[in-house]
Amino acid sequence: MQQKPVYLIEGVDRALVLIDMLSERGTVSLSEVARELDVATSTAHRLLNTLVFRSYAVQGEGRLYHAGPRLDFMAQTVRKGWATLTRTLRSVLMDLLEETGETVHLIVPAGAEVCLIDGLESHRRLRVATRVGTRLPAYCSAAGKAILAQAPWPYVEELYSGGLTPWPYAKLHDIDALRRHLEAVKRRGYAVNSDETEPGVTGIAMCVHDSRRRPVAALSVTVPTARFERDRERPLVETLRQFGYVASDLLASLPPDQLPQPFPARGR
Repeated sequence: MQQKPVYLIEGVDRALVLIDMLSERGTVSLSEVARELDVATSTAHRLLNTLVFRSYAVQGEGRLYHAGPRLDFMAQTVRKGWATLTRTLRSVLMDLLEETGETVHLIVPAGAEVCLIDGLESHRRLRVATRVGTRLPAYCSAAGKAILAQAPWPYVEELYSGGLTPWPYAKLHDIDALRRHLEAVKRRGYAVNSDETEPGVTGIAMCVHDSRRRPVAALSVTVPTARFERDRERPLVETLRQFGYVASDLLASLPPDQLPQPFPARGR
């Protein structure tokens, strides 16, 4: 969990926590909200009524509140964008698996995390299993670092204004180290994760872009560290680059509003 920012706006923070509660549970009670937010019942009531007014919540019988149509619309929009990505780039993943013989993933940014939305597993005896559906800290994963390196720095700085999310295998521990690392990633054009998400796993990743050059996702190749040799890095990077171009060309043919767009376009 990130450290609380010094200048946290309590009212906004409470409203966002309440939105998370509604998203995760579907239904909450007035007393439940007051207890978990550690506020008076009257404050909880005002927060809920505000969400009702903005269609993020719907008041039910008694003192129950349900997730509103606005939350459902947002969830459907995200799922639709991810579905478009997976449908469009599935063939690229299949070809990338065949070319490298290693486990491959399609990964999207999700705030301070990344989510593995599609993947194919290597057929080798010693391999990395697919992790579809898994979320990981962006600053630890190769895909996350590749994407963050192309995001505007003020966005990254704000994202980690409360500090880097603690992770047991992290090799970066503060925002200054992250900035230096991302600058190096940006110069190289790809990112590497060596045992940073979990022991024994090495990953290499590169961004794919939409027609507006936004890094909407990343392709990654994941190899067991035990059989990853450094002389394989360059050939894997070149293969990723080739398939990244193919993936970006496919995405460029789609209207940008059909794809997830989590942060502003990178300056060219």
